[in-house]
Amino acid sequence: MLQSIEQPSADGGVWSRYLDLCKEGPTSEWINTPVGAYRVYILDTDAPGAVEGELEPNEYEQVQLRYGTHVRLPHPLRGDGTLFVGDETCPPPCSGFAHTGVPGAEEYPPVAAPEAGGRSLRGLQVAESGVRVRRTQYAPPSGAFGRTLTLVTNPQSAPGPVTVPLDTVLGLEQGPGTVVTPGGGDVDPSKPWVVVRHASGLQGLVIGGALAPEAFDLVDEPETDPSLEARHTLSVEPDDSLALLTYTLVATGDDTAPLEARATALAALTEPGALFGLTNEERAAVVNFAVPPAGDVRLSVAFELDPVIGAQVGVIDGAGSLVAEATTAPDGTAFFAGLPPGSYSIVAVDESGRPGRTEVEVTAGTTAGDTVFAPIELLADGALGGVDAHAQWTGSGDDAAGVQVALEAEGWSPVWRPTGETDASGHLGFGLVPPGTVAVRALPTTLGVETPVDVVAGAILPGQLVLEPFASLTGQVTAGDGATPVANAPVATIDASSGDVLASGRTDESGSYRLDGVRPGPAGVLVRAASPYDATVTVESSTLTPDVPGSYAVDVLTLRVGVITGEVQRAEGGVPHPVVLASDSTGRSILAERADEYGNFQIVGVAAGQVTVVVIDSATGERDGQTLELDTGSPEWLWFFLGPVPQ
Repeated sequence: MLQSIEQPSADGGVWSRYLDLCKEGPTSEWINTPVGAYRVYILDTDAPGAVEGELEPNEYEQVQLRYGTHVRLPHPLRGDGTLFVGDETCPPPCSGFAHTGVPGAEEYPPVAAPEAGGRSLRGLQVAESGVRVRRTQYAPPSGAFGRTLTLVTNPQSAPGPVTVPLDTVLGLEQGPGTVVTPGGGDVDPSKPWVVVRHASGLQGLVIGGALAPEAFDLVDEPETDPSLEARHTLSVEPDDSLALLTYTLVATGDDTAPLEARATALAALTEPGALFGLTNEERAAVVNFAVPPAGDVRLSVAFELDPVIGAQVGVIDGAGSLVAEATTAPDGTAFFAGLPPGSYSIVAVDESGRPGRTEVEVTAGTTAGDTVFAPIELLADGALGGVDAHAQWTGSGDDAAGVQVALEAEGWSPVWRPTGETDASGHLGFGLVPPGTVAVRALPTTLGVETPVDVVAGAILPGQLVLEPFASLTGQVTAGDGATPVANAPVATIDASSGDVLASGRTDESGSYRLDGVRPGPAGVLVRAASPYDATVTVESSTLTPDVPGSYAVDVLTLRVGVITGEVQRAEGGVPHPVVLASDSTGRSILAERADEYGNFQIVGVAAGQVTVVVIDSATGERDGQTLELDTGSPEWLWFFLGPVPQ
């Protein structure tokens, strides 16, 4: 099913059209649409895609939309008023986004943007003054920050500028206990960033220093959600565009120093990936940062002269940071827009793990008309080597079975980073290894056990790992009744005497987890699980004392949380992929996700108490909501009906 939606119709309402098209093969249909900006996208969360453009009077435009022509979304992010295409909320690190918009403007549902790396989505607003406000939100692969670019365009041909107020709001999880600003002091318009500490962790907002806002305040009043809010006013000339750029940050714990350092780097635009994906036109429009021009890179990936489809491609800067990633299209190409000037390694890995690499130099001002082209030929068998990793326990010299091992190499990783588990003899073989120095590492890396291997083409070389004894813990996390697995739940092992975290991770879709590298003290360890939606709801296992290497099964941990199952329907059947929002009794957002193609959803891991669930058909804007008292007993079932009730 496709939807075309952007500008209001003549009567001020939202114009939209839904087309049932064949998923299995090419199909087409012509439709008449209003003049102006349009968006066409696939309403399918398993394989979304999107195309945008501008339509002139009496113009016909052909749109080719393919499944998968979107940016990869390894974890959907959510923020105030935003929702990524996806079906789970994002685990840490996840910075969310600030919401920048024109007060009173009509706003349309966001979609995933097809042309950027990392994670990106776009939304559109149309104000009463006739200006178009396009909001593009992006987070790098690391999830270290969230970036919002709000581009205001005045398409009117009449003379004279249009004054446009822009309100930026970052909702805080809780009221702040501490406020940190550059140079100290309260929040005010002279501050380029603010970091707040509250009971749930740390949050930050960076608004730049090139254009001081009219107001920059911390709002923490009774009966209102706490937030950081800034107001800018832009004067936009006809046929011109101006843009506002903001960054958001989040962290756990109470040490503000790392977040302060990142906020300072973002304010100076020196944080890796801070400007990735912004075109030179967008950069030139930014008013609150001094943004330098950038360059674009288009690359092709081939093996034995044939294009490689679906190869994972990553851009690594001079500091070794992954600044962008993409997947090659059916013609074997990928495109990276807005790379800052500098030297980069671009690494490609196909589905078999075969790597290839090229080096590029990006110069300032390189535009789409003068793009750097970077061909990558994946390495042939004769140009690759191998590593035979062998893990043993120190002291006894016994073979260490079941140890997780990874290979890493400068200029190749983290794009190329094969992993595996040693067999009963402690061995794990790696093929398709590029020549050069490779680090053979035991996982988790906190073990500090690694050995370098100088790989040469055509040879398999040994990589010896000697480890202090440690244990691996496996188990499952379930909800309320003990029968429902909890996916994406944080799990940690904690030294019972010192309270130190020994290892941490998250459960998979079946609620299962594995924690490696556990070295307990004399009092043993505790295994602690938490709900993915409320980190304060925890349960501890009985104390374990794994004193010899091996894998230990942990009793099932059952969280004292509830399970909500629901269905969204209309007269003709289930509503495909409606948005599902849940909030607690204080109005704090708990989750934002989408139901399946039949309108079914399940929310696992919500704390007991009053919960409000709202469902929205993003195609029509219709919504319904229910409030219930949730306990940890039997799962609750909710039914929603949208549209007129059949007579």
